[in-house]
Amino acid sequence: MMSLNKIIFDLIILIVLFDSITLGAQENIKDDRNVYVFASKGLNLRAQPDQNAEILKTIPYAKKLRINEIDSKIISIDQKIGHWTHISDEEKEGWVFGGYLLVTNPNELITKVYQEVKSINHKVYQSSSLKFSDKNITIKSTYGNYAIVTYPGTGLEPGMSSKIDSVWFYNGTTWNLYINDTKSGYVEKISDSYQNKSISLLLINDDLIPDFIISEYCCGSISNSQIFLSNLNLHQKFKSLSDLSFSKFTWTHLCGNNLYLFVSSKDDKTKQYRYDCKSNQLKINE
Repeated sequence: MMSLNKIIFDLIILIVLFDSITLGAQENIKDDRNVYVFASKGLNLRAQPDQNAEILKTIPYAKKLRINEIDSKIISIDQKIGHWTHISDEEKEGWVFGGYLLVTNPNELITKVYQEVKSINHKVYQSSSLKFSDKNITIKSTYGNYAIVTYPGTGLEPGMSSKIDSVWFYNGTTWNLYINDTKSGYVEKISDSYQNKSISLLLINDDLIPDFIISEYCCGSISNSQIFLSNLNLHQKFKSLSDLSFSKFTWTHLCGNNLYLFVSSKDDKTKQYRYDCKSNQLKINE
């Protein structure tokens, strides 16, 4: 469980960021936190907050950085959400995409996930053909104190493997599986599922707490998809997407302007949906 002080602190940071966005402020947000790179191939440090700007260097995986300031605009790159972030290391200053920054050393999170998954599924992994280790675990995406981590399932059948995404939350001291404190909310469980489970971390409604789209699928088809929307750090089930095969999404910005691309499993026609804040519904984008 998160402490009340930690929740209040996180909400204050989110409110400051949200006010900067909704009011259209051009000034950057000052910050002085330490963060770590989790991009496995390293993260490009650029001269300006632009994907086409000069690359000053490539910062290696797990490198510790200090944030100087954050661009208030939220962007999406590689299906990750984040801000252009001005950082310093021992040699240079410049801009990096914050969607590849983590609040702790990424190895700390991966070790925690490995220990918990192995502990719960030890006998199953031991009897399967999967050689399970921390090398099988990757950090998929992150925003704030939330992270999506992928670990291998025990396989659909001998010689086949599955991937399972899980939601983790950093409470200021340690990483834990994200679990709501309400019975009707989102509950993350470690599983050795034979199915694949994919989680997209993104911003849908009018706050800056990440929302989740969870899809479970097997053998080339999706069996179940659900949206969980945040509300003051709690996530409530929003809508079943079981009649749609979730393909991919194009994320733009907060509330009312979020576009997601779904492919209907019934008529196989491409459709665009948007979340409407006033009606709290997904609507087809005309």
